[in-house]
Amino acid sequence: MAEQGSLKALIREIVDSEPEPKGYGGWYSYDGDCVFFHAEDVPYHAVRLGQLVTVYEAMENDRPVGLQIKGIRTTLAKTTEFTLQLAKFIDQGEDIQLSYLVAFAMRISRPEPEPDRERIWRAVESSSRWRVPARMLQDAAKSG
Repeated sequence: MAEQGSLKALIREIVDSEPEPKGYGGWYSYDGDCVFFHAEDVPYHAVRLGQLVTVYEAMENDRPVGLQIKGIRTTLAKTTEFTLQLAKFIDQGEDIQLSYLVAFAMRISRPEPEPDRERIWRAVESSSRWRVPARMLQDAAKSG
């Protein structure tokens, strides 16, 4: 029984020590090969803009509150311009605008049959204010 009590104590310690998610910000998932970004912690729904880009829109008024950009390694492999620019940002320790990632991802992805140009424009306009550290994409750049 003492082991069970210590196991419960260990589990409680692990749960209590985990930081609370802040609900906003960006991160790169190496396994998923994508960037996630949430500007606001609000209820949202996802809308696909293309093969590689999904925008998260607030439930209350459809304003962009985040996005997912897939295929970062593919984008790096297919676009020398993007790879060189990312290397420059990483070397200088700069942030990268997410609209930059959106533009390159949209350029190499298959378009939706009926692209919603207004929605794409809103996503690009919003993501021009959202930034992530370029070094976050360093692992993708190494394997890209």
